[in-house]
Amino acid sequence: MKEKQLNRIKIALESGAVPYVIRESERIAHLIPDFTSFEQECYWRIGKALLAFRDNGREKKALIQKIIRSVRADFLTGKKRRIRYDTSFEGEDGTVWEPEDISANVVGEVLLKEKIALLAQDDPRKKTILAIWNRGCTNDSEISSLLAKRFGGNPESHRKFIRRFRVHCQNQLTA
Repeated sequence: MKEKQLNRIKIALESGAVPYVIRESERIAHLIPDFTSFEQECYWRIGKALLAFRDNGREKKALIQKIIRSVRADFLTGKKRRIRYDTSFEGEDGTVWEPEDISANVVGEVLLKEKIALLAQDDPRKKTILAIWNRGCTNDSEISSLLAKRFGGNPESHRKFIRRFRVHCQNQLTA
């Protein structure tokens, strides 16, 4: 490795990015063939970004997380390290890129989890249905088959329960 690359990785390691990279690496380790190359790419890109923004005096946590998400997307879509492009952090008109503020997303996620908890009322079957709906699956037949396998019973009765529960949730959310 060149000394420049080693310096970038060293800066990334000193910045406190290690726990974030390791957590994400463990999350996607079963999806990619070589998670060590994922980690190395994360450290390399983080170091490059931190070098570019070392003097702006801002917190770098959001920037680190944004870079990790970007590398994860590249690895999961198959781009991996084949395409090495230099991310420009400065716009054409000289404006500097600001990292995305993820604190706004956290509030929405917390509210969603609270709504799910209120609708489920500590019923594991309702919690399962809401979790599946939250992931985007709305096919009652598939959900009822899953419930029948997980909780036992007839898929048809689960399907009817799902329909009644959907109407109940709609009424609760519109009230």
